[in-house]
Amino acid sequence: MNGWNEQVAQIYHIYRNSFWQWRNSNKTDFFLPNEMCVFRNRFKRSLKLCKRDSDGRLNDKLVTSYEGKCFQKFWKHVRDCDGKSMQQITTELDGVSSESKISGHWAKLYGELFCDNQTDVHKESVQNYIKQNLKCYKYAVNKKVVFSAIEKLKRNKATGSEGLQAEHFQNAGECIIRPMSELISSMISHGFVPDVVMKVMIIPIVKKRGLDPKCSANYRPIAIASTFSKILELALLTKFNNHLKTTDNQFGYKRGVGTELAVYYVRQMAHYYLRHNTPVFLCYLDASKAFDKVNHYTLLHKLCKRNIPAVVVRFLLYWFRSQQFVVKWGQSISCSFPVLNSVRQGGILSAYFFAVYMDDLSIQLTDTQLGCRIGSQIFNHVFYADDVCLLTTSIAALRMLLQICEKYGEGHDLTFNPKKTMCQAFIDYKYGTTRPSIMFCGQNLVWKETVCYLGYEINCGNRDYDELQKRRRELYGRANLLKSRFAACGKSVKIYLFRTFFSSIYCSSLWTPLNKDTLDKVKVAYNDSFRLLMGYSRRCSASKMFAENNVNDFNAMRRVAAYSMLNRLALTENVILSAIVNSKVFTSSSTSKVWKSLLFKAM
Repeated sequence: MNGWNEQVAQIYHIYRNSFWQWRNSNKTDFFLPNEMCVFRNRFKRSLKLCKRDSDGRLNDKLVTSYEGKCFQKFWKHVRDCDGKSMQQITTELDGVSSESKISGHWAKLYGELFCDNQTDVHKESVQNYIKQNLKCYKYAVNKKVVFSAIEKLKRNKATGSEGLQAEHFQNAGECIIRPMSELISSMISHGFVPDVVMKVMIIPIVKKRGLDPKCSANYRPIAIASTFSKILELALLTKFNNHLKTTDNQFGYKRGVGTELAVYYVRQMAHYYLRHNTPVFLCYLDASKAFDKVNHYTLLHKLCKRNIPAVVVRFLLYWFRSQQFVVKWGQSISCSFPVLNSVRQGGILSAYFFAVYMDDLSIQLTDTQLGCRIGSQIFNHVFYADDVCLLTTSIAALRMLLQICEKYGEGHDLTFNPKKTMCQAFIDYKYGTTRPSIMFCGQNLVWKETVCYLGYEINCGNRDYDELQKRRRELYGRANLLKSRFAACGKSVKIYLFRTFFSSIYCSSLWTPLNKDTLDKVKVAYNDSFRLLMGYSRRCSASKMFAENNVNDFNAMRRVAAYSMLNRLALTENVILSAIVNSKVFTSSSTSKVWKSLLFKAM
């Protein structure tokens, strides 16, 4: 415990003994309470001094790690000195108690999920593809590919079952490159993967704060694979990256795009049509456990159509159908169980495979020629992994797109959750507030004024009011957390912390509030956060304290975010974003006017 040592423990025991002596005397001895109060005061003073010394040692460690610019070491010291794990392990789950029983309960749940009875419609076609095209059994992986894969490994990551870290391979030198390339080539050529490479450990984590940790439905399985399997996946990704490309409507796990640009795309299209008195109807689809329900044969069939070599398809087939998972809960590890579907969350190739799995749906939606458009180009959907957003200008078109999604889910063993699927209407309120009923997967969908899409609150009427209120609360929450944990740290460490947690606010470049007072409240929260962390008084000048500490103020932070966003849009290779930038959707938008005001009026 932080702030506790042998001396404090000894004084605490003396104080407790005096307390129990007084209790055992039925509180009749008048001298014992005075003695107990003396020991209690002595204990409190010693505890306070010990806590101060502990904070001083924490401060020294943090300053040392910060001055060396070793930020991983910095946060390791924070976790070690804090004495708390990142995730508290609950002692009860779904009515099951004890670590061993809970790990077994997880193994049963995931065993049923990953061995779901799925259709094997494409099993025969995959096997025929392998037989017809497997003319050469020998497959060679270049040493440069293996070397590049080892260099791309991220350090300080959790180890798999073999106990090897990325540092072991990266520090071994070039002597292991040749045997590893021969080993990987041999594995692919023979279509075999050793059990120690395929063994995966699953650690369930709570999806987000505030959810009940005693309910298994609130957890997400994160797979920790062996380091060698990561090298193998990176090597395959390097070799077949061009075969795994998807449509530009997929914004997930691609270089140059991300959640911020996906939100930008949705907002720009909705507000552009609304400015031209045309309604826009949005639908945010929720797929239940989409990564965990991927059909292996269907995925391999799609890879076959992309002309992946048959020897590699056979290798992936063996890997998919022979892998074993275990579940770790606390210090207990469950028995292994087979996996007959899913692309494991946390795997390097998993995100690319899932994007390929969903790519045909993107093509089908585009081929309908329904929905929003710029010129001759259709803008009726955007994907971010399993998050699907549909955009149309009519209810009839939205119903047709939903029918396509529902049919695609049935053919690909995907389950869309109609209870979590939300609809949104960007429409002038003079036409009324009633919305037509839309059926999806046998249930009526719910219409919402505000929907949280990729962590951003998109509102139909009051623009970014809900989003700014959310960020304002986050700023105060971060500031109070950092203040309580790092109060004893020095000035340089606190400035580093502020730059880490406050220098960029998520999607701040997209803020276009109708009410300036709402934005001013976020600015006040930003200034108050710096005052609270650094110990300034509330009457201190904000511009002065930011200038003295060489830290960006609120407006400078927004200018940096706007410039970064503009730069990303200018350099993007995404066809959809390029079409938006080169049209009136970009030039006439309120977002562009805000960027112009931030970047050019400040000069």
